[in-house]
Parts: sequence; structure tokens; C-alpha cells
Amino acid sequence: LGVMEPVSKGRFTKAARNLARSRIGSAVSHMREASSLFRSFSWTYACPSLNSIQMSENIFSKILRGEIPCHRVYEDEAVLAFLDVNPLAPGHTLVIPKAAVATLDLLSDDSAAAIGRVLPRLARAVMAATGATDYNILQNNGASAHQAVFHVHFHIIPKFEGKGLGIVWQPLAVEPSQLTAIRERIAARAGAQAGKD
Repeated sequence: LGVMEPVSKGRFTKAARNLARSRIGSAVSHMREASSLFRSFSWTYACPSLNSIQMSENIFSKILRGEIPCHRVYEDEAVLAFLDVNPLAPGHTLVIPKAAVATLDLLSDDSAAAIGRVLPRLARAVMAATGATDYNILQNNGASAHQAVFHVHFHIIPKFEGKGLGIVWQPLAVEPSQLTAIRERIAARAGAQAGKD
């Protein structure tokens, strides 16, 4: 065994103090980073209604700002489309407005019109490029509806044998009177007059 060099009390105390400061500084740094990540997660996922705050935190906004690269397939002044990096099928494309809003109901008429103009064109392009004849358009709003990124986005998902979007449809039993009641409430809020069956 090697012989340890004698260490004076003063030198030991100073070394211990420096080590403690270093460890505490590192711990504080990690705590600050964790706190920052937690705040980011909280704004983005737990509080989607706080739109102006969370828009600076999600991945699509970072793509729009040029902070993260993407496989861009289309862009104009109001819309960006790019490939999903975790695709359900080859050619799975995301279409987003450049307007920073979390859910579709918050989208302006102008941004909605811009998406509506290019979505059919992009669907045709995806079909032509992949050889798919069928596809799904998916759009989720809110965490319980499986929205993972709180910036409005549409998925164009080509359908192939064994690839694409899987859906389990579970229709409810509903009475005609229930349909009439909900139709009237929706029509009144949409600014349209409820028609007659």
C-alpha cells in the first residue's frame, strides 16, 4: 500500500470546503435545469390554454423559427409542411399554420383558409410520391384527444397494408331527439340557422 501524505487540518478544511462548493454548485445547476424543463413541460402540456407562453416552447415553433431542421415539403407565407420523423407510413406529412395557436378552434379564418387551400394539394402530392391510393387526415385537439404538440397540425397519413393509421370506431346509441338538441346548440353557436330534417 502507498503511504498517504500527511494533510494539515487547514489544508483538509480548505479542500473539503472547495469540494462542497463544487458539489453544491453542480447540484444547483442541475436543479435549475430540471426546474426549467419542468416549467417548459407544464406550460406546453398541462396548460394548453396559455397559448402565448407555450408557443415558444414546442418543437413546431422551434422548427418555424429555424432552430430545429425539418424535411420540408412545402412552404408559403402562412403554412409549412414537412415529413413526420416518426411516421406511421412512408410519406407521413405534417401540415402546420405559421400562426402560433394550440388548437383548431383558436385558428383565425385566414389561417384556416390557408390550410384548406393547400391540404388537398399536399394530399395529392403525398399520394403521387408514395403510390398510395388511400390516406387519412388526422387532426387532434387537446391532451385527452391525443394531441402531443400544442400547435395546430394536420397529419397526412398514407394507408398501405399493415401501415398507416389504425382506428377503432365505437359509435354511441343515440335517439333522434338527442341529435336534434345537439344540432340546434351547435348551429346556434356556429352562427348558422338550424335546418329542418
